[in-house]
Amino acid sequence: MSNSVRPIRVLFITHSLGSGGAEKVFQLVMNNLDRSKFQVQCILINRVQHKAFLKEDIGLHELHSANTVSSIGRIRTLIKDLKPDLVVGTISPVNLLLPIIKISLTGNKRPLFINRESTLMSFLVERGSLKNLFIKTWVRIFYSQYSRIICQSRDISNDLVYNFYVNEKNLILINNPMESIPVPEVRTRADRKVKIITVGRLRPEKGYDRLLDIIKAFQQRGKYDFLYHIVGDFPTPEIERMIIRKTNELGLKDSIVFHGHKDAPMDELHDSDLFLQGSYYEGFPNAVLESCASGVPVVAYDVPGGTREIIKPGFNGYLVEDNNVEGFVDKMILALETNWKPLEMAEDVHQRFGQEKILAQYEDLFLDVFSNK
Repeated sequence: MSNSVRPIRVLFITHSLGSGGAEKVFQLVMNNLDRSKFQVQCILINRVQHKAFLKEDIGLHELHSANTVSSIGRIRTLIKDLKPDLVVGTISPVNLLLPIIKISLTGNKRPLFINRESTLMSFLVERGSLKNLFIKTWVRIFYSQYSRIICQSRDISNDLVYNFYVNEKNLILINNPMESIPVPEVRTRADRKVKIITVGRLRPEKGYDRLLDIIKAFQQRGKYDFLYHIVGDFPTPEIERMIIRKTNELGLKDSIVFHGHKDAPMDELHDSDLFLQGSYYEGFPNAVLESCASGVPVVAYDVPGGTREIIKPGFNGYLVEDNNVEGFVDKMILALETNWKPLEMAEDVHQRFGQEKILAQYEDLFLDVFSNK
């Protein structure tokens, strides 16, 4: 692009910026787009949280609102005022409502809209309910307003096509980027306790309830002296009470460390022996990427989502049949007895999902959509 051509104005819209996976991806993309090609603006329904960092040249608009629906008018006004060429949304409430804003805008300079789907939508609605039928109909009708829909995993793409009837030609697969991190050191366990870890907010879909059952079954095998570290905050007081109560009922109080939110969770990953993921479904789990990039093997349930696109069984972890607690414990023990190659694990993740590769895919997409408007 010559210097005489102005940069493409890209407006990103999401709920907030913090430690969530979709939020971290948006943050990385916004901060690292080529400024000779793109000018970046950002609307947050709520605000920046947990010390998330945006470069100073990004136009930031925080609405400090609790939900997307109440912010539709303000978002529409900002889009009209900012005059972006492309509007990019992520998080389901935003993605469901942006087509309505697009339809309400008039004129030849109406921006093009792009949707980034970060989770399996069919798992967000109650199967067989009126709400589910409504959402399916809404997506089928209004997602045609998007110039392109970014899917972060193959399962998300398949979900939209087969469960929501979205035109497959409108979908593009772009995995989450893995930013550069220090090369992992080779760890020796010696006489210390085995360090097992899970990183992620303690939302119900992340399966912490069944991870506690797994940890209890692992403890009962009696093969390893261990500590299980959970890095992430509780989304509600009710969930916190439920998790703590179950921890105590299972007699795991002295075997689990709840760290809460950490701005640098990688610090805990680097000296861990094993990462566990108990999710009921996933989008494309950043924490699993970061674990592999740290040379820490992963044991995870083989559930819908991007986990199976990251894990190479026997190379950087193991996948377990869903809901098989004893099978999960078997793989944990196998993983602790496997001679892993952390440097090769880290290199593999960066080759497949490194930020330079993924950012190039985002830039190519934006340029393609804009040039073909």
